[in-house]
Order: sequence, then C-alpha cells, then structure tokens
Amino acid sequence: IEQRKQAQEEREALFKDLEKEIQDKSEQEAEKVLNKINQFEGQHEHVMGSRLLALASIAYSRGLYPKAIALYDKAHQDYPELLTQEPGPLFQIAELYFRVERLDEAEIFYREFIERFPASEVNYLSEIAKLRLAQIESFKRPLAAELELTKLSNEMKEPESRNLTLLYLLRWANRGDALVDVDKVLNEIGSEPMSGFVYEEYLLHRA
Repeated sequence: IEQRKQAQEEREALFKDLEKEIQDKSEQEAEKVLNKINQFEGQHEHVMGSRLLALASIAYSRGLYPKAIALYDKAHQDYPELLTQEPGPLFQIAELYFRVERLDEAEIFYREFIERFPASEVNYLSEIAKLRLAQIESFKRPLAAELELTKLSNEMKEPESRNLTLLYLLRWANRGDALVDVDKVLNEIGSEPMSGFVYEEYLLHRA
C-alpha cells in the first residue's frame, strides 16, 4: 500500500512539472516528463487520460492543430470528465473546433468553459469565450451579433479581450455600417502591447 501511495505521489509530482513546462511553452522539457510518466507500470485511466491531454496541449502550443484536434477528439471520446476538469484543455478544444468551423461543438465547449470557470478565476479566457460565442452567433444573425459585440466591448475588463472584440467589430466597417470609428480603434490598439489573439486580427486590418 505504501509503495502504491508513493508511486501515486510521484505521478502527481510529474504531472505538476508537466503542467508547468506546458504553460512555459517548454515543449522539449514537457516531452521528457511525459517519457518519465510512460515508465510507470500498470498505468490507470487517470494517467493515460492526463498523458493524452498533455500531448494534445503540446501539439496546440506548437501550432500543430490537426494533430491537437485528433488527440483532443480521442480525449473527448475516452475521458470526457477528465477533459473538463481544467480550464486549459477545455478552452483549447473549443478554440480548435472554432478554427476548423466545427461550430456546434465549439459552442458547447465555450458554454461549458464559462459555466465551469467563472470570470473571477480565468477572466481573460472567459471573456474570449464570450466573444467566440458572439462570433458564432454572427454567422446566424449578423445584425444581432454586431449589437452583442458592441455590448461586450463595453463590458469587458481585460484590455486584450476588449481590443479583440473591437477588432472583430471592424469587420462590419467593410459594409459601411460599423458602430465604431475604424481609424481611432486601430490607432489605439496599435499603441498597446498585443497578445497573439489580438496581433493576428490587427494585422488583417492593417494589411
């Protein structure tokens, strides 16, 4: 019993190391930790599921989106409860489905993310999830979505998510009915530090 307890503690320590390496984008170090995890005999469901999610997260951080989707699809099929226990994997699978236009699935995971992880815990990602839901709605009802995006831009507390929302609003400017001042928005956002989310969208408008 003592040996099993010690082995479990070692596994938990390794997973904490793995999570840190992934968050720090140290993929090579993360893979070393994964190799250590693979050395455990009699791996149970929790270990195998966590390993699968870790591999998916590494693929996501490297931009290997088809591989990440395949891994998350398997995790969703085999370990659905494990997938939704932490904010990172849950948000990433929603983002991946959004990128490949599996919008019905993306919407389900964004809503579950918002429900499970309130803004007080992961404010920036919660706001991005709300923005994504508004974007999905825009494909169904463009005018209603524009009003919702405008409302979101005024409610968001995090500068990056607010800026990203404003940039999406600029897409209506091409039709001549945007509710925001295009030049003013671009100049203001261009003067601030930008995350990857914001920078990609900003470049599209400056091209």
